[in-house]
Amino acid sequence: MVPLRARAGLAAGSVIHRAGDYFGFTVNLAHRLVQAAPAGAVLAERSAVAELPPSVTTEEMTKELRGMAGPAACVALRRKDAG
Repeated sequence: MVPLRARAGLAAGSVIHRAGDYFGFTVNLAHRLVQAAPAGAVLAERSAVAELPPSVTTEEMTKELRGMAGPAACVALRRKDAG
């Protein structure tokens, strides 16, 4: 079986809900984190990760995110058994 190589971005903050969709800086940041995330990982802004279960490992890093000023401090999240 081939493992799923999906990726995700996680950001926390206020958003605007209009016409069934969400807008704002937080949405844009989450999208940029998805684009920068390694395959098979969730890339989260550091402030969005408060409590993690023991089955999750973290790797602190900084990433240049398109359209965002300066490097962003973030955390890559992976399951402990993920290679």
